[in-house]
Amino acid sequence: MKNQYIEFKIKKKYLCISIILLMLLCGIGGYYIWCSYHPIVDIQVVDGGRGKDLKVQTISVVVAPRTRMMPSFVELNERKLWIQYNHMNEYFLNNYKAGDIKLHVELKDHKAILKYTGTATNLEGQEEKIDTEIVCDYALDANIS
Repeated sequence: MKNQYIEFKIKKKYLCISIILLMLLCGIGGYYIWCSYHPIVDIQVVDGGRGKDLKVQTISVVVAPRTRMMPSFVELNERKLWIQYNHMNEYFLNNYKAGDIKLHVELKDHKAILKYTGTATNLEGQEEKIDTEIVCDYALDANIS
């Protein structure tokens, strides 16, 4: 019985070039996928106002994808942060008529923490101290300023 082997005659130079090109393509593809899951996120806290005398600091979240595609969980976490912030803003607007409320955003232990501090005058005219901390079960890998 004859051995039925197929022999390829490939020059070593072409084999090395092919392997290098394949590794380069895999590396570029992996980097593209990594970039899509790690967009550049900037969170800024700026002074803002809610009404005539009620000052509540506002949050600005900017997401800049490193590539053309961005997974939906990044956008979902950004929206969750906005919804939480808007909920607290509506609470302050509906329950207080004047005050100065500061917002501090922290990211630690894979959780986003919104801290509201300051003083405000409620609708009955009594001054209250605001010290509220909201811990969200997600974190954005973000630069905070």
